[in-house]
Amino acid sequence: MANDGTGHESDEYVDSDRWPLQTVRLPPALEALAFWTAIVLPTIYVPLLFLGLYSLQRQLLFVLLLVLNALTILLGQGHRRARTR
Repeated sequence: MANDGTGHESDEYVDSDRWPLQTVRLPPALEALAFWTAIVLPTIYVPLLFLGLYSLQRQLLFVLLLVLNALTILLGQGHRRARTR
């Protein structure tokens, strides 16, 4: 927070402790889909790792799955959070 010259700190950054995507609210159905996708998506990692990451295609697929999983975690983190507060 910045000092506004009066000795008080201004609320320049109201949500400074939150991730940028936490301020974005998706429709509940999309948020639920992202949440459950983030949970199920890692099950694809096991067979992929078991088969090996020897080819460039499998390596790119693995990285894509990791990025997609991170995105779905961020987008789905608000699922049912409002009910528990």
